[in-house]
Amino acid sequence: MAVNLDARGESPNGGITMEEGGHDSESGDGAGHGHGHGHGGSSAAAAGQPDPVAMLEQAVAAVEPIVARVRPDQMNLPTPCTDWTVRDVIDHVVKGNAWAVATLASDSGSAPRPTGDTIGNDPAAAFAETSARMVAAFKEPAARGKMVDLPFGRMPGVAFAGFRMGDLLVHGWDIAKATGQPTDFAPELNEAALAAARQTMTFDRAGSPFAPEQPVAADAPAADRFAAFLGRSV
Repeated sequence: MAVNLDARGESPNGGITMEEGGHDSESGDGAGHGHGHGHGGSSAAAAGQPDPVAMLEQAVAAVEPIVARVRPDQMNLPTPCTDWTVRDVIDHVVKGNAWAVATLASDSGSAPRPTGDTIGNDPAAAFAETSARMVAAFKEPAARGKMVDLPFGRMPGVAFAGFRMGDLLVHGWDIAKATGQPTDFAPELNEAALAAARQTMTFDRAGSPFAPEQPVAADAPAADRFAAFLGRSV
C-alpha cells in the first residue's frame, strides 16, 4: 500500500503507497512532522505476486525484536521522526495496530484511532500483543475483501494490510536508528517497499507532509534507502 489512484492510494503488483497523518488522530497512519513520516503499503496480490497479509506478518516478525531490544533508558531518545521520541514512535505503531483491528471489526469499515498512552510500562509486550491481534484480524476470511474507509481513501482490507506493513517497516527503522541497532533488517520487504514507493510518490512534495528524498549510498541497506526516500536522514 492502481498506481494512479492518488498519491496515497493503492499501488499495483503488491507495491507501496504512502499514507500520512497525525500522531494521535488517525488522519493517516503516520505523522506529518516535516520528516516524511509516511510509509508504504501494498495492494491486493494477484497470481504470482506477493501477498500483502503475508508481508505484513513478515514485517511484524522483523520489527518485534527491534522493539524488544529497546532499553528503558532509551525510551526518551530523539528519533528521525521530528519531535518524536522512541516512546512516541512505539506508541504510534501500537495505536496503528489497534486501530487496524478496530477498523476491520467495525460494521462501517471505519474506527477512530485510540488515544492516550497505549504502551504503559512494557512497550515490547504492547507491540507484540497488538501486532498479533492485527495479523489475526487481517487473516480472517472476510478481511481481505472488506471495504474500509480510511482518512487517505477507501480500499479493501488487503490493501490496508499493505499500508500497515509500510508503517511497521519505516518506524522499525526509526527505532533501530535512534537506539543504535542495525538498520539492515528485512531487506526483501524494504526493497519491495522502496521500489513501489518510487512508482507511487511522483508528486511534488513541496507543501506535502513528506520531506524531500535524502541522499544515501547506492549500496546502503534497503531499509536505509527506503527511509531516505521518505525524507529521513540516514
